[in-house]
Amino acid sequence: MIKNKITIVAFCIIICLSSAIVLLLKNNKSISDKLNIATNNYKAYESLYSKTKESNKELLLTIDMLNYSQDSIIQEINKIRKEKKILDKEIKRLSQVISETQLKDTVSVRDTVFQKGVKIDTTLKNPWYTIDLGLYYPDTISVVIKIPSKKTIMVYNRKETIDPPKKCWLGRLFQKKHIVTNVQVIEENPYIKTTQSTFIEVK
Repeated sequence: MIKNKITIVAFCIIICLSSAIVLLLKNNKSISDKLNIATNNYKAYESLYSKTKESNKELLLTIDMLNYSQDSIIQEINKIRKEKKILDKEIKRLSQVISETQLKDTVSVRDTVFQKGVKIDTTLKNPWYTIDLGLYYPDTISVVIKIPSKKTIMVYNRKETIDPPKKCWLGRLFQKKHIVTNVQVIEENPYIKTTQSTFIEVK
């Protein structure tokens, strides 16, 4: 009887120790993952504000971090993502690229165009373009056009039917589906049109 009790107690101790070890390993992995995320994001923010713009590092966020971030850029990207009805579980990658195109030209005509002393600088501006126009005596016209671009790129997985979807919802319910990676590019400048985009994932 005593031997059986000792065996039971020893078994319980082993179970408790095993559970404690598993719990510690899980906590250790969780802490390690959080440390990796924090280190990665520190380097990503550091590269974001670096003078060298040849390449940027990617932020690493969990869904909770994405949804509760106080960063205004992340909030804006996430808002666009929700407007496009992309679910949390579907997200693979989110990004935003802001750039500006600048065109500059100066024209001199043969004959005097402007009266002596003329020097006019004027600007035509709206949120999506700026035109700086200069008229100078005797015959010079200068134009500087600035066009900003703001692209939000969303990569997400979504289940789609292999064959064309059936008209009846009951038929669609039993159709075989596979996961397709979708890329959606939203350009906010109405004067810019994307004519072609190619995205490649290398595995």
